[in-house]
Amino acid sequence: MLKGKRVLVVEDEPLVAIEISAACEAAGAAATCAVSIDDALVRIDCGAVDLCILDTKLWGGRESDEIADRLRQKRIPFAVYSAHGMPRHGAIAHVNKPKPPQSVVAAFETYLAWRP
Repeated sequence: MLKGKRVLVVEDEPLVAIEISAACEAAGAAATCAVSIDDALVRIDCGAVDLCILDTKLWGGRESDEIADRLRQKRIPFAVYSAHGMPRHGAIAHVNKPKPPQSVVAAFETYLAWRP
């Protein structure tokens, strides 16, 4: 369960973002969606994020490398949920679309169960 965790969803496709958020909330998390790369960075820097689900290709075809770098710097666990690109260094999981968003939630649950 992700009970009490704050999950940031960084996804440029609104319907996919809604599905991911719903899967996180069904697992007990509070999910929020970033509306831009800058928005994601601000949320991360404010300390309002415990976990992040990150797409690799974002708005305008931009890559999510800057967000992944910031998450690593802040030691915030993140999983990649994408149909594009290579796994990001430091991601706890890389789940390929079109697998259901529950697959990402399951990866976080496994990670948290084994984390000291």
